[in-house]
Amino acid sequence: KKSGADAVKFQSFTANEIAVKNFKNNKIKNKFKKFSDNLHDFYKKFELPENFNLKLYNYCRKKNIIFMTSVFGEQSLNISKKYSTIIKIASFESNYFELFDKLIKLKKPLIISTGCSSEQDILKIKNFFKEKRYTNFSILHCGSAYPLQLNQVDLRYINNLKKIFPNNVIGYSDHTTNISTSIAAVALGARIIEKHFTLSKNDGAPDSFFSLEENDLKKMIVGIREVEQALGKSKKIIHR
Repeated sequence: KKSGADAVKFQSFTANEIAVKNFKNNKIKNKFKKFSDNLHDFYKKFELPENFNLKLYNYCRKKNIIFMTSVFGEQSLNISKKYSTIIKIASFESNYFELFDKLIKLKKPLIISTGCSSEQDILKIKNFFKEKRYTNFSILHCGSAYPLQLNQVDLRYINNLKKIFPNNVIGYSDHTTNISTSIAAVALGARIIEKHFTLSKNDGAPDSFFSLEENDLKKMIVGIREVEQALGKSKKIIHR
């Protein structure tokens, strides 16, 4: 809130929703191995306690900032749906159409990341919602590497998403370590920006090393607001 953000998003996953207990099939081999050698234990360590949803929701109301969560299955949806006015779908769940069916029934705005989606997959998302006659969703361009390198960002794909979803809000979920990428995304038409935030890069959390601290988040948001103002109108005006 101090940095100027409109909303804060948490993740309401449960380990059983997103990882199997068969350790032969879920071994961790990358930089996150220091937290656990298998995905199920890794996610179990970072589950948000169920009663935290109400505590966080009430605190957000007190601070006048929108409370949101990402859901990963029916269990996390049932935990958070009464509190989250907007529901986020992470890239790895962007083809979870059985979950989408349950979300549509709630009639809440949805935000869907596409970091794991090919263009064919994205068109399947479009066709799914078209068949369901549901339009209250936004699509985020995204890259699901942590962190994402600049030569992997491909911000120009935002223009493609605007053509595929001409009547929906397009945004960008940013996993780079800088602030310029999100600012540039807004210049290209992104109207939602998602960025990982941490109170301290040294807090030991898995995503802290590529998250922004308060001062950098504030700089990013100031830059975004300046770009929004500078974009102005699409007609030529002579200023004196």
